[in-house]
Amino acid sequence: MRFTYRSLRAFLPLIVLAGLGYSLFMGSLFLGAQRVDYAERLREQALVANAVGQRLNEVGETLTSDVVWDEALENLDNRFDPAWADINIGRNLTHVFNFRTVYVLDAFDRPEFAADANGEIPLSTFAPLGRQGASLIAAVRAVEAKRSVQPQVKSIQRSGVVLLAGRPMTMTASLVRSDFGRRHPLHATAPIVVAVAPAEGEVGRAFAQRFLLNDARVIVGSAPAARKDLAQVELAHDDASGQRVTFVWRPKQPGADLLQRSMPYLLLGSFCLIGGAAILLFQAWRANQGLVLSKERARHQALHDPLTGLPNRRLFGERLSVARRSLNRDVADFAVLCIDLDHFKEVNDAYGHDAGDELIRHVGDRLRAACRADEMVARLGGDEFAVLVSNIGAAGAAALAQRLIETLSGDVYLSRGQVHLCCSIGVAFVSDLATDEIETLREADMALYRAKAQGRGRYCFFEPEMDQAIRARKAFEADLRTAVADDQIKTVYQPLVRGDGTIVGAEALARWTHPLRGEVPPSVFIPLAEDCDLIGPIGAAVFRQACLDSRDFGDLRVAVNVSPVQLRRPGMIEQVKATLAETGADPGRIDLEITEGCLLRDDVRTHDILNALRELGFRLVLDDFGTGYSSLSYLHRYPVEKIKLDRSFIIRLDEGEAAQLIVSALIQLAKGLNLDVVAEGVETLAQLGALKAMGCKAFQGYLFSKPCPKAALVEMLDRRLGPDAVAEPVAGARRRVTSSRLSVQVLTEAASRQA
Repeated sequence: MRFTYRSLRAFLPLIVLAGLGYSLFMGSLFLGAQRVDYAERLREQALVANAVGQRLNEVGETLTSDVVWDEALENLDNRFDPAWADINIGRNLTHVFNFRTVYVLDAFDRPEFAADANGEIPLSTFAPLGRQGASLIAAVRAVEAKRSVQPQVKSIQRSGVVLLAGRPMTMTASLVRSDFGRRHPLHATAPIVVAVAPAEGEVGRAFAQRFLLNDARVIVGSAPAARKDLAQVELAHDDASGQRVTFVWRPKQPGADLLQRSMPYLLLGSFCLIGGAAILLFQAWRANQGLVLSKERARHQALHDPLTGLPNRRLFGERLSVARRSLNRDVADFAVLCIDLDHFKEVNDAYGHDAGDELIRHVGDRLRAACRADEMVARLGGDEFAVLVSNIGAAGAAALAQRLIETLSGDVYLSRGQVHLCCSIGVAFVSDLATDEIETLREADMALYRAKAQGRGRYCFFEPEMDQAIRARKAFEADLRTAVADDQIKTVYQPLVRGDGTIVGAEALARWTHPLRGEVPPSVFIPLAEDCDLIGPIGAAVFRQACLDSRDFGDLRVAVNVSPVQLRRPGMIEQVKATLAETGADPGRIDLEITEGCLLRDDVRTHDILNALRELGFRLVLDDFGTGYSSLSYLHRYPVEKIKLDRSFIIRLDEGEAAQLIVSALIQLAKGLNLDVVAEGVETLAQLGALKAMGCKAFQGYLFSKPCPKAALVEMLDRRLGPDAVAEPVAGARRRVTSSRLSVQVLTEAASRQA
């Protein structure tokens, strides 16, 4: 199995879905990390912003003890004492609390004292600070104006960050108040103490240490561009210059840190996930390939014969439809050849169905090797095959049919024995769209029937008049089946006499009287019964009737014909035993007449069946002796006790000495082997006299009696059928024979036309 675009396309949605799922997972992971980092940034910004306000308040609280003081209100407001302000305000705040500059504003927000760590400084230095910190001073005055609020707070102060000379400074404005309420300001407002300290290093270090901030610093200038890696809090801004004071730091990134620490595990998990997905995909692909192969196998099995591997009837019909649609476009005309094996049923009966299957496989291999690439061969069922070939004429079809006959002719060695293979072929042409697929196969079948009727082992082309003949044969076959089912086949007996006219036996024969056709000769319906597998029921019915009638014939021996089909049918011995048990007949007074066709196989099974019949008490008679090419070998190998000379030898006795020498030799041969001899078909006194002179002692024929019912035979048992008794009817017998021959010929020709 290998990957192809077609197989990959089936899994493309699954691959895309898996990729989207993995991308969604990884994207969600990174997005989640970014959201965690963003939330942490917002949290730190809010924390720092609140901490800045708290820090500024803390800075302001350092002034509380110095400004919420009755003495401070007295020395800074009631009577201003510069010396006291220098010692308690200037030096104390700059040296103890590390403020850079300190200012005291009077009740009207005018500076009246200014100092730094070195002492007093000019009051004019307050001017820029006054502009930057005006909002802080105004906020203090606003609280001071709310008399209801003052008693609730200990100190009134505001702190913030301002820009002085381009540097960020912490500015705290605190209202001077009485701590115990013993002093009151002279005016509606009280003095304000303003303390200023640098904000750069102090804020950065304090917050970096307190909140463990990374890369914390204060930036002065225009508003910095927002950066993903930095967080910022604006501390102050100057509307006039546009400069701002911004506290920036590198915020913690817990999501990114966690993602970075987890990245090896994520990569390992991704590798395992991708590997697992690849394995699952491969397994799914293999399963899908298995399903595809199963589907292809199922389709192949649905369209091909399991025994031979050839296309079956369904696929042959599809190709036939395609060829028909291609007529007059790509194909001028095409031919269908139906092939049927001759005597295939005998192989099944003799060797079993396994041997039949082996022969079918052998035939399939031969046909596959004999047909070219453009010649489609198929098995339609049973022992019937077909070949479809396009753009072929009558000469080409004939050559192909002859080639196939030669291919399928000859001996075949099976695992259970040797069989002789031959076939018949029917050919039908299609040259226009008027003939459909079913009709084409039917025409080829009709041509096949004609080839079989003409002697098998040949081919025949379809002709329109065959249709009527086939229909007549089918009707005739249906009538025969009805006759068998309705017990229309009757049993008659033809006497077998000695030279003195004494009846010593009788042969049971089947006769059929058709309601409309009248008497149908055995030479017509017996071959038909063999072809349509009815000879078995007919033979079994005649044998049963002969067994029943034999009880009324005294010591008379009764002969019954056994066809090759009956002899090879499975369960034949069991059926004979059952009939004997049912009728109570004595097998010692019954002769079983077999033809050389029964012995053609010459196999172990035939030997076993004949020996089993002999052991049951039957006497075996070789019928139609002399017509086969190996009759003498049969006499040596099989337990035969009597032979019957075929009628074809008897009717030639009047033709000359050569014919008489042959018959005489056969009689002498039988005597030498201690076999009884019966001459069949004796019709004239001359034939009878010649046979007697040769030493033949038993006769059968129209000279003595034609086949008659049981009652007529019983009447004849009390009298002899000697020469004097039969001399008068000889001419009539000849006339009857001639008439019988004529009727047989007419019916045979009619049946041939129907076939």
